[in-house]
Amino acid sequence: MVVLGILSSFGAQTLQLIGQRYTDPTPAGIILMTESMFGSIFSVALGFEPFTMNLLIGGSLIVIALLMMQVDFRHRNAS
Repeated sequence: MVVLGILSSFGAQTLQLIGQRYTDPTPAGIILMTESMFGSIFSVALGFEPFTMNLLIGGSLIVIALLMMQVDFRHRNAS
């Protein structure tokens, strides 16, 4: 089980780094930074964690913060 866990984690990280090399920095940053959000979504969907209002509010704040950090709003308004 340990070998399977190590190999699957290593394989996923390797594919992630290879894919990131060929992607524009802004979408790559947004995709990579949503890892915790997808973890929570799958945890709720598979029944490991209850869906609460705190989870919704916290997830929303994380998504808003990610977008504010990655999207250059000044550059978009100048165009």
